[in-house]
Amino acid sequence: MAGPTKEHGDYYLDDIRHIFNSGDFQNERKLCDYIEENIESFCDELGIEMESYERESYIFRRFKFTEGNQPRIDFKIIGKDGKVTLVEVKNPKNLHREIHMAIGQVLNYILIAEKNGIEVDRAVLLTTMCDKQFLDVIKRFGLPIDVVLMSKGFMGVWKKEVV
Repeated sequence: MAGPTKEHGDYYLDDIRHIFNSGDFQNERKLCDYIEENIESFCDELGIEMESYERESYIFRRFKFTEGNQPRIDFKIIGKDGKVTLVEVKNPKNLHREIHMAIGQVLNYILIAEKNGIEVDRAVLLTTMCDKQFLDVIKRFGLPIDVVLMSKGFMGVWKKEVV
C-alpha cells in the first residue's frame, strides 16, 4: 500500500480506498437492507443511543407534492435524547455525478424537515464510494453533513473540521 496522502478527518483517503467495494451491494435497496439488519450497530458507530427509526421516512407532511413521488429520506433516527438524525444512502454507479448531487439532496431534506417542524440535529450521507473533491466541498463550505463510507463489515465515519 502506498504511503498516506492528504489527510481527511481521522483517515487518509488513499489508505482506506481499498477497504470499500461498491460491488458489495447490488443497489441502494440492498445497502439499506444491510443497514436496517444492523441498525443498532450502525447507530452505536455514529454515537447515537437509538430510541426508534423509520426507513424511507416521509418527513414532508405539510407539503403536497404534485409532480412525481413524494421525497423521502432513507432513514430517520430518533435518539433517546430526542435528537433527530437523517441518513441518506447512496451506492453510486457514476461516482462524480451521483455523490455530488447528493449534497444538494441532503441539504434540501434538512430544510424541508425543518419547515415541517422536525429539528434536525445531524445529517449523514452514507455512501459506498467517495472522492477527495466531494469531501473538500463539504469541508470548505462547512456543510452540516457527516459522511459515512460503508462496505460489508466496515464503516468509516469521516470527521470534518469546519473551516
